[in-house]
Amino acid sequence: QFLYENQELGKCLADWYDNMDPVLRNPQYAILDLEPPPVPDPTDIVDPYVPGLLFSGPLWTMNLALIDWYMVAMMHQLQTAVTLQMTPSPDIFTKAIKMCQLIEAIEYYPDRVNGALIATQASVGAVGLVLPKDEKHSMWLRKKLAMIENQG
Repeated sequence: QFLYENQELGKCLADWYDNMDPVLRNPQYAILDLEPPPVPDPTDIVDPYVPGLLFSGPLWTMNLALIDWYMVAMMHQLQTAVTLQMTPSPDIFTKAIKMCQLIEAIEYYPDRVNGALIATQASVGAVGLVLPKDEKHSMWLRKKLAMIENQG
């Protein structure tokens, strides 16, 4: 029963993302001009300057919804692997990196909504379960958590 229900939950999570109403990803609201700094930050673990990564205007909250979706889907995969005593899928790391990319893009977006980064706190904590435990990723995580704590 657990295996069946767990598989159905995973399918529901994937379906939400795959079958999302196109209105929620309207390219009219995609932010295409997030300018990278002249000298890239060597401590960055992702490229947050990808055109179209973030949405503005009435779709701003989709940025946070996508981060939350990645977190829930990632945690479902991680907990499934732990419960079944299996090695987690490499897709978990892909989801974690996508979350980091969105979080960092929100941080660098000059017109972000006040408090937007505070709303990512749980996701930043969760992504720490999946990121490599090396110095670069650990420092990125510490800096994000400190910045969020400093903001509220």
